[in-house]
Amino acid sequence: MIDEIVAPALEEDDDLLDEEEEIDETPAGNVTSREVLNLEARLARRLARKPDVSRLQKAVSVEGEPLFDKGSRVVVERRIVFLPSHPWLDTCVYTVQHVDLLRGIVTALDEEHGHRCFLSYKDGHHDWYLAGKGNPLAKKRRRRLIAPAPGE
Repeated sequence: MIDEIVAPALEEDDDLLDEEEEIDETPAGNVTSREVLNLEARLARRLARKPDVSRLQKAVSVEGEPLFDKGSRVVVERRIVFLPSHPWLDTCVYTVQHVDLLRGIVTALDEEHGHRCFLSYKDGHHDWYLAGKGNPLAKKRRRRLIAPAPGE
């Protein structure tokens, strides 16, 4: 015969976690819990990761017409639409697969993740830039001039 295992019943005053007891979890990177909750500090940390795309040429004209075509590589800065100030979400490099000029919808392939997506250049929530060859999001390295050793 199989013996049944019966779990002990919990009484009303037995709690698995006391409400008064706090779990002390310190976030990595020497960040205090107040800074984690501080919206300004969180926003500043996010914006520190934002790549500089100011050197790239705009991919949408002032009239709202795209300056790219099928097969072009574009850099798109996406923004969070439902928050009041539309803060920066991320910056991705896409290869354009199809452009619907009537509706302003672009079918593109995310080069990094290999995902197909649909973006609009007419809604004003994205900043579009033309990407050349190579990685347009890479930081430009400064060349150091090595001074000749004394006596050379």
